[in-house]
Amino acid sequence: MRLVRSSRIVGFGHAVPERRVANGEIETTLGLEPGWIERRTGIRERRWAAPEDTLSGLAAKAGAMALEDARTPPGNIALVLLATSTPDHLLPLQHPCSLIASAFPTLVRSTLPAPARASSTP
Repeated sequence: MRLVRSSRIVGFGHAVPERRVANGEIETTLGLEPGWIERRTGIRERRWAAPEDTLSGLAAKAGAMALEDARTPPGNIALVLLATSTPDHLLPLQHPCSLIASAFPTLVRSTLPAPARASSTP
């Protein structure tokens, strides 16, 4: 008997910072003529994170939306992948599961082993 492994995307979620920043705001600040940014990049607006916004917070919102879209409880999810070049904190490096733990605390508590703790004895 051959073991068949497969994976599939069963739900999709997204989250973005609330603040929309139009090109006009940036063009005015930089002394550029109106339309300068869009003509060169095609970008009309972007989202800027507020000081209280974090990647893990946005990931939690997107994850909750994906679970709702999939119509499945967190316990049915075997793996969550999150790749970023903008972690909550650059240094010290985050534990690989810390973002997932904050996004899916119930899932992580029920499926992942606790991180190893440093021993205080020599």
